[in-house]
Amino acid sequence: MKNTSTLFLTGLRGYSALAVFLIHSGGGGLRSVGSLADKWVDLGKYGVISFFVLSALTLAMSISRAKKFSYSHYLLRRFARIFPMYSIAIIVLWWLGGQDSYQKMFGIPARDIYDLFMHLTFLNLWDVHYQVTIIGVEWTVPIEMWTYLIIPPLFFFMKRSSTSWKWGIFFAALVLAWADPHWHQEKLGAHWAIESYLYCFVGGIVAYSYLDKVNLSPRTADILVAITLIGALFPVGAGRTLELWFTLLVMALILVLPHARRMRWMFENRFIVFIGNVSFSFYLLHLPIIQFLDKQHYSAQVIMIIGLIVTSGAAYLCHILIEKPALKMTGKQHPYDY
Repeated sequence: MKNTSTLFLTGLRGYSALAVFLIHSGGGGLRSVGSLADKWVDLGKYGVISFFVLSALTLAMSISRAKKFSYSHYLLRRFARIFPMYSIAIIVLWWLGGQDSYQKMFGIPARDIYDLFMHLTFLNLWDVHYQVTIIGVEWTVPIEMWTYLIIPPLFFFMKRSSTSWKWGIFFAALVLAWADPHWHQEKLGAHWAIESYLYCFVGGIVAYSYLDKVNLSPRTADILVAITLIGALFPVGAGRTLELWFTLLVMALILVLPHARRMRWMFENRFIVFIGNVSFSFYLLHLPIIQFLDKQHYSAQVIMIIGLIVTSGAAYLCHILIEKPALKMTGKQHPYDY
């Protein structure tokens, strides 16, 4: 029988955060083990793909379950969910000097007030020179914020559309991503562009439309989860093709995990759910913490272990002291809290 709990989605978000942490921490020395281990560490960058898919899916879920949808309240909740923690992290790290490697690359001075303005208004999405000059990973946040504007109308349109229309929109967004590099003067401009990942958000909405239509036995679902995880460890393709591969894998996990039994523990244990719950703060804080530890000349193993402990602790405090109170200020518990 299908398990109606959605706790595994939090677990998936937790693995996404750990994947990004893995690549930025150098895998705790795994790169030196061999080419396969080095490849697995590099796969951590695709954690952001999972974040995008899960973001759209959970928003589609909450919009669908709301008794009456209010676009203004939806935007207020999304702003309260993202901006307080994001703005504090941006201001503090801007004051501390920002991400000097990207500042040097783009010729942006430390504590540039215009740089701070571009970040706090999310306008840095439209100028590659200001996308990662403060934290180093913040390029995903304006993509999410601007995409939030179109998710409700896109969801309602796709909800009323046929299956062919849903997949047609998905493939149209995919073509847009593959064509994207051709009109960006700089390679990083395409890598951090909103149109490069729009199909991931569409994929999340498509996955939601199939949640109640998939019917699998627990044994079959467990086997499919295992196959999907193997597919994540031994992916196909490179570049945009690999991003598509992980998008489809996350969509597959979303559809089969509700029916699984033995494999669900991997996504619903206390540790991974904890990381999933604090994943936004964890994502924003992990790179500056790792870089600080790296400057102390610790070994890769120490950086990974201490970095994980410190980032988790700091993320938990920020979640309790900043994220939750900010949402509470917008009213009672609401489905748009993902």
